[in-house]
Amino acid sequence: MACGEFLITCFIAVGWQKLNLRRQLPRGAGKSAQCSAEQFPIVIRDSTIIEARRTINAVERKLTAILYADIHGYSRLMGHDEEATVGTLNSYRNIIDSLIAGHHGRFVGSAGDSVLAEFASVVEAVQCAADIQASLNEQNSGWPPDRRMEFRIGINLGDVIIDGAQIYGDGVNIAARLESLAGPGGICVSDVVHGQVRTKPALRYQDLGKQHVKNIAEPVRVLRVLMDGTIPAGPFASGKALH
Repeated sequence: MACGEFLITCFIAVGWQKLNLRRQLPRGAGKSAQCSAEQFPIVIRDSTIIEARRTINAVERKLTAILYADIHGYSRLMGHDEEATVGTLNSYRNIIDSLIAGHHGRFVGSAGDSVLAEFASVVEAVQCAADIQASLNEQNSGWPPDRRMEFRIGINLGDVIIDGAQIYGDGVNIAARLESLAGPGGICVSDVVHGQVRTKPALRYQDLGKQHVKNIAEPVRVLRVLMDGTIPAGPFASGKALH
């Protein structure tokens, strides 16, 4: 512990000791009570310092369903037409934010072309993701394929660290890695999410098996949501469809 942190810890410890001393004063003594150092010595005990350290270093955590969305080919779209891309992004973000709120989720933050949200319910998180993709697919139907703004979405259920309005930790990192495995307009979820939702909502899934993802020590079993109930072409076309 640095010197400054130790001094703060000691001040907290002394404050607690003084509070205990006040409780020991006779009733009615008030401000006139005279207490010598010999009568009530203030001793910073090891246990008090340890408790003070715990208070300073306390980290708040919670279990939450994390939705991470990102635009596929955002740099390409910006290179083609910046103003049109920003306008489309703002329009699509309004749709996404509205659906997050409608499914009792909380918008956590955005880094330009990405969206991070959390949900108390895993079912609501998955249903929200499915509604987002369905709504944006409808919006994209009038655009040529090379001008469509398509999001990829990853969903994980994990333990996170709370820091004000932000959330951090492997739970968030896994959701982001799942997003990178989803195709344009697609959704990937972790095995723990699939175990919670099953047929709620009534979607089909493709088991992609255990995947090694960046900066995560253990492989993660990944399942892809089959938006139209069929397995799309691509590197995982041979996978098995599940409920």
